[in-house]
Amino acid sequence: MTALIIISAFFILTIILAIRAKQKQKMTLENWAVGNRSFNTVFVFLLTAGEVYTTFSFLGGSGWTYSKGISAVYVMV
Repeated sequence: MTALIIISAFFILTIILAIRAKQKQKMTLENWAVGNRSFNTVFVFLLTAGEVYTTFSFLGGSGWTYSKGISAVYVMV
């Protein structure tokens, strides 16, 4: 029962925050896609690095391991 109360409280909090965020500014495609071009360099670098390593580990790494053998798994280390 306690878990249900906690989950419900977080769900309601999320809905309230979403409604408040929508009221503050008009959402455009540029604002949604690239954060109104207000991301700093470090944040963009971390996003890009995370995307590259995640994509490689799920797509490239598994294909490389399939074609080259199990030793290709160590490339992520």
